[in-house]
Amino acid sequence: MQFRHQLQSVAVDGANIMAAARDACQRSLDRFEAKDAAAKAKAKIDEGRVAELKKMRGEKWLPSIAREMQVCNMYSTVPLVCKGT
Repeated sequence: MQFRHQLQSVAVDGANIMAAARDACQRSLDRFEAKDAAAKAKAKIDEGRVAELKKMRGEKWLPSIAREMQVCNMYSTVPLVCKGT
């Protein structure tokens, strides 16, 4: 009985490997889709913010602020880092 258990633990079943690979692939795809959806939602929020700023300030502010926005985007993990710089 113990020998059979050891033999089963060593034996490799191709169907089990394929099922595990399929599950891992699906989890990875789900994570990717969640990240993609979050990025799209953030982009949509930013587009709305930019549209509101265009309404308030007009088009002239864009070139003068573009460089600061690029610097702020590099440090986007820390909110409001570029505020006042």
